Amino acid sequence: MRYSHLDKLFTIEGATIGIVTLALTLWICRPRKPARAATPGTGREREGEHSVGDRSASRELRFSDPRTPHALRCALEAEHKVRFEPRLHEGRLEFRAASRRSGIPAHFRLVFEAAERDRNHYTLRIELSWDQMPENSHAYFRTTAQSWFDLWLSGFTVTTPPQNQGDPERYRARAEEATREALHPSSIPELQRAILAALRDGACFRTSHKEGGTTIGFAQGGYYRSDFGKCPAETRFDNEEEFLAALRRFYDSDLSRSHIGPGAVPEETAWLLIFRQLVRA
Repeated sequence: MRYSHLDKLFTIEGATIGIVTLALTLWICRPRKPARAATPGTGREREGEHSVGDRSASRELRFSDPRTPHALRCALEAEHKVRFEPRLHEGRLEFRAASRRSGIPAHFRLVFEAAERDRNHYTLRIELSWDQMPENSHAYFRTTAQSWFDLWLSGFTVTTPPQNQGDPERYRARAEEATREALHPSSIPELQRAILAALRDGACFRTSHKEGGTTIGFAQGGYYRSDFGKCPAETRFDNEEEFLAALRRFYDSDLSRSHIGPGAVPEETAWLLIFRQLVRA
């Protein structure tokens, strides 16, 4: 069975790739091994499967969430400021990302495991590696890895997933919906128009730190930036072009710190991640 709208899922930065055949039905209906439950009484129900070595650490968490796969992907992209790329692997929709946290590589893998009527089941695996860092820093990363995992996974409700994907038709529908939603908005002009429209509708950008913070939005017929705290300031922009250029500069350092790979953050990726930072009214 071919799903023509899934072909764009494998389009990266405007590259054209031919139609990809996805055998969803056969994979969804195949027998599955029972999921392994966490050991009662050990605290692993809360923490997930955790491993710390001399040069790396990982944690894998199984949880349920009412959000759709696309909505959860958007939340992870907003938090980690990195693009989660969708793909189909062994009949499961999953999203993968790589970023840099405190100077070391972090790899994320979110798997859409099962669909129930009012919630979805996911597995999120995070891996950290400090193998390329100086030896005298390894002890620091070993001791802080667990606190990072705790922070990144604190908002999820841990559950044992069902032994299969639940209702195959429900799973297929939600997976296909996620792949369609992942395509929009896609171009830089589309993303910029979506940002401007959201701001005019009452959304804003908001950051905070120990010395203050910044709010960016639309009010009294124009776009503005308001800094509060140690260095208060108010900036208003004469036109959309000036505002968009300032918005891109504002997020450049954060996006660059999270970026892993050669060169700068691709502009399309940068604008997508800026779009994810919107706080809706």
